[in-house]
Amino acid sequence: MRPAKSVLTDQELEIMKIVWSRGSATVREVYEELLTRRKIAYTTVMTMMGILEQKGRLRKSEQARAFVYTPSEPQTKVVGSMVQEFVKRVFNGSAKPLLVHLVENMDGDGAQIEEISRLLKEKKLLKEKRRKK
Repeated sequence: MRPAKSVLTDQELEIMKIVWSRGSATVREVYEELLTRRKIAYTTVMTMMGILEQKGRLRKSEQARAFVYTPSEPQTKVVGSMVQEFVKRVFNGSAKPLLVHLVENMDGDGAQIEEISRLLKEKKLLKEKRRKK
């Protein structure tokens, strides 16, 4: 069995996004949604969802003669751990170079920069409140 905390591949993440958005899904439902984006074999989707179950990312239950898959973790937790792993591997654990890169490469999108600034200020205020307690 594969470790549950392994990083998701692009294809696995694409499948997980579909299951997260639906709350639960059968192989057929995921296959049909993927088909609207690109050509893919039903057996490939079935295999990938089996791998995601082995990795501990999906849980399978039988309902009305079909297997229904549900996420074992919320999207925010999985994506958060993937971001942390990326920062660890690429930036030696420091998020600052990543943030600097993102801000410097925003093509004149003032709204996004303002939103990032607001989030950082909120985080700073929360940290100060915790420190005072």
